[in-house]
Amino acid sequence: MNSNIYASMLSDLPEIVNFAYQNNPENFYNVTEIFDEQESNLSKFLQILAIAEKLRHDQNFKNNTGIQEKFSEATNWYKFLSLESELYFANELKNLNFDVSFISDSSLEWQENNQTLPSPDLCAEKDNIKFLIEVAKIKDDDTTDNIANLIIPIIRKTKFRVNIQYCQDFSYPVTSYEERENREKLIHDFVAKFKQVITEVDTLPHDIDILGCKVEFTQSLLNHGYYACCSTEVLTNPADLIKPRIQFELERKANKRMKWKEEKKKYHI
Repeated sequence: MNSNIYASMLSDLPEIVNFAYQNNPENFYNVTEIFDEQESNLSKFLQILAIAEKLRHDQNFKNNTGIQEKFSEATNWYKFLSLESELYFANELKNLNFDVSFISDSSLEWQENNQTLPSPDLCAEKDNIKFLIEVAKIKDDDTTDNIANLIIPIIRKTKFRVNIQYCQDFSYPVTSYEERENREKLIHDFVAKFKQVITEVDTLPHDIDILGCKVEFTQSLLNHGYYACCSTEVLTNPADLIKPRIQFELERKANKRMKWKEEKKKYHI
């Protein structure tokens, strides 16, 4: 690509995106590569960017550069989604007349003897009282939407009407990063098998089991295939899983305080 054209493209980017790309291009790639698979993630990215830009240009916001650094430090898509929660709480605190600033992982204020200490996410100050804030995101579940985004382009090229009844493995909400990773693998395996199966359907109606899910193929009522609907097993709110997860997150965040400098421990958290 012509270097002048490339430079022009970068100059047209929002400053916060340009900063993230220039400072950590590998991180920025890891965050955005998922757009190739799921268009809904592009919409989410733009929503988060809009909130960040709004805060960054707010004259009452205390530390604008901290937002840029946060974007730059997001190592993958799921870390980037955690940033959304921090932006949301920062905006809510600002609306309550707190002076709010972001604390990046590389903040010199949180380094000692050339080592980076575990820093909080935000600092909020009001009436001369300073609060150091940790934000934890307990993920909700969007498994069926993720699968739909991946298989709809495939189905549209066929003559099939497709309905899926998801089993419990796909229906149960995930509440931790590790569970999310396992769910992502399950989604990947399901889609890979679906791609294979859809090329083998020769008679209709046709039902098949894919990883415990019932997938039904019938004749499309349109001139192209379409994803008709899906259903999941009925599950009650898994409080027995969510409550321990909330407790775990509270303890994990509070334990970071034990490694702070003594002068930082006096602040509220």
